[in-house]
Amino acid sequence: MNELEFLDDRLYVTSAHSHDGVRHCAARLVSSGACCRDCGRSCHRRHSFATRRLKDFSGIHQVFRLNIQVPKWFCDNSRCPRSIFTERLLWTISHSRRTLRTERVLSTLMLAMSAKEAERVTTVLGFQISHDTLLRLLRRVPVPSPCAEVIGIDDFAFKKGRRYGTIICNATTHRPIDLLRTREANILKDWLVNLEKRPVRASVDRFPAYQEALLDQDIVVVSDRFHLVNNLWRYLNSICQRVLPSRIPVNPKDAVSYGLKPQHPTEPENETTVGRKGSKHVNAIAQMLSLNWRTVKKYSDPGGLSI
Repeated sequence: MNELEFLDDRLYVTSAHSHDGVRHCAARLVSSGACCRDCGRSCHRRHSFATRRLKDFSGIHQVFRLNIQVPKWFCDNSRCPRSIFTERLLWTISHSRRTLRTERVLSTLMLAMSAKEAERVTTVLGFQISHDTLLRLLRRVPVPSPCAEVIGIDDFAFKKGRRYGTIICNATTHRPIDLLRTREANILKDWLVNLEKRPVRASVDRFPAYQEALLDQDIVVVSDRFHLVNNLWRYLNSICQRVLPSRIPVNPKDAVSYGLKPQHPTEPENETTVGRKGSKHVNAIAQMLSLNWRTVKKYSDPGGLSI
C-alpha cells in the first residue's frame, strides 16, 4: 500500500525508513503531463525532474520528511515566454517546505496561543519548529473581511520611544483588521489603495501622517471619543482663561449673598469683621461659580478676601 496516497495518489514511494521518530520517504510523482502556468496549454513532453523537500505533519508523533521527484515539462507553445516549467503540487505551497495540511495545523495553533506556547506544543507532538518561524507563518494568515465602512486607526509601540506600528480596526465591531510595521503615511496609503472597497470615515488621533494619508484618499477624518472630549476640554479651558479674570475681588458691601443672611447685620464691616465672615464670602463665590467651597478656599488668599 502506498504510504503517501493520503497526499497524492500519483506518488510512488521508492524508499522509506524511520529515524528518531521521523519517517523519511523518497518518492516520485508519476504524471503524464501538466498545464503551463503562463499560457495554460497542456504539455506532455518531459524535460527532467526537480527535487522538492517537504515536511508533513499527519498526527501525533507522525512526521514525514519527503524527497519527491517532480517532473519538469517543455511548453510547446511558441508564443509562451516560459519554455520549461515544473509541475505544481496542489497540496503544497509554492517555494515552501511544508504541506498545506501542516500549514493549517500550525496556523490553528498560532491563532489559539502565543508563539512560545505553540513551539512547546509542536515539540511534544514531534514537530520541531521555532517560535520565529511560527510568527512568520501567522503573518501570512489572511485577515477575514478587511472591508469596513468606518475604521479606527491608532499607533502602538514595538519599542517605546523608538519604533512604532499602526493598528487598523473595524470601528463598528471593534475587531482588528490589519497591523502595519510603521506609522508612515506612504504605508497607510498603499494599504488603502489595495482595498477592494475603501472606508467612508476613519477615526484617528491628531497624528499628522494618518490625517495626510486619509485626506489624500478622500476619506472623512473624525476624532475618536477620547480626543473629542480632550479637544472640548482644551477649548473650554482656553475660553475660561480668556473670559474670566485671574482674580475675583470680593467686596463685602457689593457682594451677592444668594439668600445668605448675615450673622451680625448691625456690626460695622471693617477688615476684622470681613475676616470673621470669610466663610460666607467663600460660599457666595462658590455658588456664583458653581464650584465646591473647598475648591474656592484652596485657591483663595490666606485672608479669604480674593481669589
